Amino acid sequence: MQQFAIFALIVWVPITVGLFTVMSPRKAAVVSLIGAWLVLPPTGIPLSGIPDYTKVTATILGLFIGVLLFDLPRLIAFRPRWYDLPVIVMCICPFVAAIANGDTTYDGISASLDVIFPWAFPYFFGRLYFGDLEGLHALALGMIVGGVGYIIPCLIEIRLSPQLGNWVYGLSGWGGIRLGGYRPKVFLANGLELGTWMGAASLAAWWIWRSGTLKAMAGIPFGTVLLPSLLITNVLCRSSGALLLLMIGMATLWGSVRFKTKAFLVALILLTPSYYIVRIPRLWSGEGVYELLKSNFDEERAWSLEFRFRNENLLVERALERPFTGWGGFGRSLQIDYQKLRAAGVANRIIPDGLWVIALGSSGFIGLAALTLVILLPPILFLTRFPPGQWLEPRVAPAAMFAVLLSLFMLDCILNAMINLIYVVAMGGLIATVPSRSRFESRRETPTSSTSDFRTKLERTSFAGDQEADLRYRSHEILAGRYADLGRSMASQGRRDEARSTWLQALDMWARLASTQAENPRYLASWSECCNDFAWFLIDQPDPDNRDSAQAISLVLKAIDTFPERADFWNTLGAAYYRAGEPDSAHQALLRSIALDVNQGSSYDFFYLSLACSQLDQLDSARSWYEQGVSWLDEHATEQPALERLAREAHESLVLRNHS
Repeated sequence: MQQFAIFALIVWVPITVGLFTVMSPRKAAVVSLIGAWLVLPPTGIPLSGIPDYTKVTATILGLFIGVLLFDLPRLIAFRPRWYDLPVIVMCICPFVAAIANGDTTYDGISASLDVIFPWAFPYFFGRLYFGDLEGLHALALGMIVGGVGYIIPCLIEIRLSPQLGNWVYGLSGWGGIRLGGYRPKVFLANGLELGTWMGAASLAAWWIWRSGTLKAMAGIPFGTVLLPSLLITNVLCRSSGALLLLMIGMATLWGSVRFKTKAFLVALILLTPSYYIVRIPRLWSGEGVYELLKSNFDEERAWSLEFRFRNENLLVERALERPFTGWGGFGRSLQIDYQKLRAAGVANRIIPDGLWVIALGSSGFIGLAALTLVILLPPILFLTRFPPGQWLEPRVAPAAMFAVLLSLFMLDCILNAMINLIYVVAMGGLIATVPSRSRFESRRETPTSSTSDFRTKLERTSFAGDQEADLRYRSHEILAGRYADLGRSMASQGRRDEARSTWLQALDMWARLASTQAENPRYLASWSECCNDFAWFLIDQPDPDNRDSAQAISLVLKAIDTFPERADFWNTLGAAYYRAGEPDSAHQALLRSIALDVNQGSSYDFFYLSLACSQLDQLDSARSWYEQGVSWLDEHATEQPALERLAREAHESLVLRNHS
């Protein structure tokens, strides 16, 4: 190992801490994570009894010190959740396996540390900084910047052979020749790891660009210059497996949104567990695949795949001798009789490739289940929280991309064992991400919003290229937001006429922005939300004479035409229909609201459904919905005057119907 490589690994800790002094903690975390993964050397300083000092170790230490010094309240406020259990189990499994195989407590702790550093700590920082839609957007943007930044180094190595690692750090740079050309690796471990990274960056860039939130980067048009350059470089990296995963990911995202179905992502998630089911009991040998490759594609790749399957068969057979806790460390899961090796036609020693079979051999079925859940539970929870109709919305698009990317990573773990620091961070972020703006928080309470609050919200939804945006549209956007906030403030103060006039001005400004900047979906989303907020204001009046149900229905129908999968829009429509004396239409709209809501409805749905059913003389259903509304109130302990008023109205309606 060369001295500069050692120096780079050591100095990254103070560099990371320094980032916290000049940037926001979240941005510092993004820069440190992406920078370490792409710039630091793929080597380590061997240490006894604890994990080697690598780029992962340096980044984790730097982030911990940065958080302790500059963001301690965030660390203190962190609380574990039920979905963190798989990563905890995953870290405990090596210790249990060591003790079960007669190793010392010291050996068990050392084995657990080897899992904690590359898995638990990055996952924790993902939970800490990227567990919301804004955080995932920042991480995705960091990936895109990193991918674009790697274009020129990749092209250099494609032309001159993989030499950057040798020139900068004195490390061997040979990455092999594939498909008639050099296979680059820059500062990553090998060409396959580089190809996978460029594929992930390309997937992120393509999907975020499609969402309309990435117009330019450093003044360079993204869709016409940078994105094509990134995709072409990805092809030139000559990693057929990474290209295949990229195409699967793009097809999954496109198909899910195009057909508004979760089936594509569900199928992708199920591929790896299905592989376990057919491979562990040897229901499928895999021979058909490599015979197909041998006859139609690359004979060398076919032989490589056949070799992997034969090794895998032996590894699974060995693992099943200790199916629950596994063999632990010290290579025990690889100790296979020489005669079996010869009979299987493999080398003199077994070579594990897939991360899944390594986990099965070292930690048994429990460890394999924990590994699978750590990677796949975030996409599964994403599926339950966000309908496909929202996956291309600017705020949700990064989360959708990460859900697909992690599912692809799990699929890649069938054949490879490359742990990517950024993916593990994304697991921690995605698993905690929920729809960021609940219809029971801001819209229903019509809170007073200050100008500084709006500026903060605007900064959180900013995107790359904002600094190059037309200042006139930017100022109109700020002014429209101020009008909307002022309308809420006036409504909360009972200044009804002034609030109505102000909201109309906000609507007009958002509409003009949406029409003149049609390529920017952010304006259309803001206009739709303003329609919904104003519609709710028009019906949420204690005095029936002050309500305007007809205009409210018209407004919210326009919002639904634009975003038909928004549960809060359907709830407003149901409430407006009820106030307009159309209980049947209200009933249908409110059921649609519940179906779309990731939390399966709230008291705003349940009480209005009770009122609608009362008008339809469906008293049993009315009582049932009312009881659900009361239970929801008790569970959430919320204090909202409008909701309490609605609960009293639903109760009085039931009493009146029972006595009539």
